Amino acid sequence: MKKKEKESISLDEITFIDKNKAYGAYELRSNYVSNLNKAYLIGLCGFLFVLMAPRLFAKFANNDKITTVILLPPMSYLPTPKEPIKPEIEKIPEKQVQAKTKFLQIVIVPDDKVVDDTPPPTQDMLLKAPAGQETIEANGNGIDDVIIEEKPVEKIEIVTVAPEKEVIFTKLEQISTFPGGLSAMAAFLGKNIKYPRQASNAGVSGKVYLSFLVEKSGEISEISVIKGIGFGCDEEAERVIKLMPKWIPGKQSGQAVKSRFNMPIVFVLE
Repeated sequence: MKKKEKESISLDEITFIDKNKAYGAYELRSNYVSNLNKAYLIGLCGFLFVLMAPRLFAKFANNDKITTVILLPPMSYLPTPKEPIKPEIEKIPEKQVQAKTKFLQIVIVPDDKVVDDTPPPTQDMLLKAPAGQETIEANGNGIDDVIIEEKPVEKIEIVTVAPEKEVIFTKLEQISTFPGGLSAMAAFLGKNIKYPRQASNAGVSGKVYLSFLVEKSGEISEISVIKGIGFGCDEEAERVIKLMPKWIPGKQSGQAVKSRFNMPIVFVLE
């Protein structure tokens, strides 16, 4: 008997041996399976109700509508007329017919499809046409006098537009250069510069800073001394710059432009 009692003991009872079963956890564990089955049945019923609700509503909602069906006997049981029935035509009085013909049917047609079928008026129609209400007197030539108002001619001022000044560039994408480069320019200056006698007698040496324009054609113009040392050195530097050949003009955006070039010339006593 003891073995059978041990076998009949559930897992919950084994878990709660020597524990307080009135606390609540034991009751929840022992009723878990029954509660789970109840929840499953309630959920299944709710799901079936939601699934069948539209059909039930459609079935019971249309019961208040009554449809009547009329049954007709077969064609053989219908009485056959002895004579063919002629349709009665309503006779319209002549006055109504004439009144209806007076109204024309109005059809709206686009302007480009309007066709004027009315013939031009004949000579007899023009002779019988009523004369105008106003009398217009014409001159002997049949042409109305035209009044021309003479207005004084206003003086027109001629506005001269000044030509746009040519832009002189100081910074270029491709600067202007002496033909042959810096070495060729140094050789040209060393060959052509003559030391002024006044400067050599006074023992003067130094740098003369000059500025000049290189035209689009490469010619040198507007030579000026920015800073000089005197004693004839400034004039000698200007003279040598004037002797220079045409330069290679500077370029901006691929086109030759006018640019300003600054250059120092050194005078050194040997």
